[in-house]
Amino acid sequence: METVGHRVDSAAREVGFTVPGNVLSTNAEQLRGAIFEVLNGPEVRQMGSGTVELDLRRASMVDSVGLNLLVAILKKVKALGSRTRFLVRDNSVARTFQFTRLNEHAEVVRVE
Repeated sequence: METVGHRVDSAAREVGFTVPGNVLSTNAEQLRGAIFEVLNGPEVRQMGSGTVELDLRRASMVDSVGLNLLVAILKKVKALGSRTRFLVRDNSVARTFQFTRLNEHAEVVRVE
């Protein structure tokens, strides 16, 4: 599996992650490690409040373990005093955010 890409823009106070595919039980721990390593890093701590964006455009599925990971990310970002934005393309992923009400805790942007 490809690794999670990330960018930190301190001036814009934005951290972005590109998730390479589905968020499933088979890759959730690898994703968690890569994302939390950046979120716990000094660059993000020094940035202060801002926006953490997860690009999920390449995901067509998020299972229950993947949802747990996304909730953990939301909690971490909130603890940092920042907000979360998810970019989604797939209809089933967008519906998952609605059914679980994650869209009430983060900005969900549909990207075609």
